[in-house]
Amino acid sequence: MKKLILLFGIILLINSVHAVSVGMGLGINGLNTYNCFANEDCDDSNPLTSDICTSPGTDGSYCENNPIDYLEVNMCDHRYVFNQNNEIMRARINNYIFNGESIHWEVFVFNNNGTENLNDIYITVGNNQGLGNTKKVSCIKTSNENTTGTILFSCNVRMFGIQVTQFDSSKMSYYNCTLIIDDTYGENWITVEASNKIGTLSTMPENEFWFLNPVINMSFDPEAINFGVNNNQSHRIFSDLNLIGNNADTNTGVILIQHISGKELYDEISKELNCPGKIMPNISYFASNGAYNTLTDPRADKDGFVPLPVDNGMIIKNNDYITQFRENALSPEAQMAIQFRIDIPNRCYGKLNESYITFNSKEAEYEYADINNQNISLNVPVKLNLKPILNISLISNVSMYNSALNTTINQLVNHRPYIYENDSLSFYGNYKVIFMTL
Repeated sequence: MKKLILLFGIILLINSVHAVSVGMGLGINGLNTYNCFANEDCDDSNPLTSDICTSPGTDGSYCENNPIDYLEVNMCDHRYVFNQNNEIMRARINNYIFNGESIHWEVFVFNNNGTENLNDIYITVGNNQGLGNTKKVSCIKTSNENTTGTILFSCNVRMFGIQVTQFDSSKMSYYNCTLIIDDTYGENWITVEASNKIGTLSTMPENEFWFLNPVINMSFDPEAINFGVNNNQSHRIFSDLNLIGNNADTNTGVILIQHISGKELYDEISKELNCPGKIMPNISYFASNGAYNTLTDPRADKDGFVPLPVDNGMIIKNNDYITQFRENALSPEAQMAIQFRIDIPNRCYGKLNESYITFNSKEAEYEYADINNQNISLNVPVKLNLKPILNISLISNVSMYNSALNTTINQLVNHRPYIYENDSLSFYGNYKVIFMTL
C-alpha cells in the first residue's frame, strides 16, 4: 500500500511540475510565472517584448516579458511641397527646391516605452542617408487620431513585417513636420528623425534626396543672331542656326520653359532701319525641340515660321496647354534649335548692331502657377546689314542694236528706279547700248 501511495505520489509530483511549466499559478511580485528551462520557454509571441527565463530549471523559475526599446517613424500620405507663394506645387517633377519653398510631412511615431519617454521629433538635412544629419526644425505633435481607434491607413504601419492597425495613444502619436528651405546649397538628404529619452534614434524609411537652391542659367550659341550683309539684295534673308540651352546646375533636373520677345528689336528697327512709309520688316522664326517644332504652331506659315511676338510668349505654341508646356521645356544641358527669317520691304536699308531679341527661361512650377519668380532673361544681339539705297533713277534715250535680229530700237528707257551702293548698271543679252543725250 505504501509503495502504491509512493508511486501515486511520484505520479502526482510529475504531473504537478508539468502543469506549472505550462502556466499555472502566480509567482514573485504577482507576475504570471512559469517554470522554465530557457528563454525560449517564455516566448509570448510578442516581438515588442524581451522574453527572459529567470532561475531556469528550478522550482522557482519564472518568465518575464519586458517591453523592448523600440522606436519607429512612418510617413503618412500627407506629404506636400509648397512654392514661394505657399501654394501646393503641381509641376515640380524633379527633386530640386529653392529658398523660401517648403516640404511638409505628417508622420506616425511609435515608442514602445511610451510617448512620455519621447525626446524630440525633428527634420534633418545633411550629406548622409539615414541617421545623424543636422537638425533643422522640430515637428509639432497633433491630435490626428482616427475616431475609430485605428491607425491612419496611409501610414502603413508595419512592425517586424506585421501590419498594425489599432491606435494605442500611450505609445503612438502623430506629428506635423515642415521644413522651410534656407540658403543651404547643393545635394542633401532630408528626412524626419525621432529620439527617445534612452537615446535611441530612428528615421522614417522615406529618406529624400534633394538639390537645394540650384543656380538657374541659360545659354545661346552662337552668342548673336547673325543675318550678315545682304550681298545679293534678296528680300528674304535667314540667320545662322542658333541653340537655346538650359545652363542650370547639372544633376539638378531643373526644368526651364522657354519664351521669346521681340519688343526691343522692333523698337530699335524703327530707329535704325530706313524703310519707305515706315513699313516694318516681317521677322519670324522656326524652332524645334525634340519631337516638337513650329510646323504645328497655329501661328506659323506654310514653312513653319512663326511671327516674332512683341510681348513675351512661349516659343512653340498649340491649343493644348499641357503639350505646349512640354514643347518648350528644357532640362539641364538640353538645347532648342531656332532660326530667324526677315522679309525686307523694297528700298529698306540700314544696320542693326545694338538691337536684341529677349529670351526668357522660367522654372516649370512657376510657369504653371503663373508666378513671376525663378526666371532668367537673356538679351541676344541681332546683327544685320542692309545695303543702303542710292535712290537714283536713270532715264535715258537708249538706242539698242540687237545683233541677232539686225535691228535697232530707239526708245526712252526708265532703268531700275533705284540702285544699291557699289551696285553696277548692267544690260544683259545681245545688245549694243548707246546712251544719247536727251
